[in-house]
Amino acid sequence: MIIFGIQVNIIDFLNNKEKRMEVLKIERKEKRQFAEVFYNNKKYCVSDNGKETLIFEYNKDGSLNYLEVGGGRNISLDIVLSSFESYLFSF
Repeated sequence: MIIFGIQVNIIDFLNNKEKRMEVLKIERKEKRQFAEVFYNNKKYCVSDNGKETLIFEYNKDGSLNYLEVGGGRNISLDIVLSSFESYLFSF
């Protein structure tokens, strides 16, 4: 199955509900791209400015916490979304 241009194994997706990643929304504004992602019972914002793609977590009240929790330089939004868990920092 292909979702937003990302190959997803549907059996793995269904068997791993707790850790599955769901893209809620993608927006493109000029040179920036944003995605809202739900992963492991948390909501994230993934922001791509053309030079780096950063991941931020939403607070429980729905506001965005601007403390970076993942991402990297010289990678696109599509690459981060295709392997979301691997781009989250380990704390």
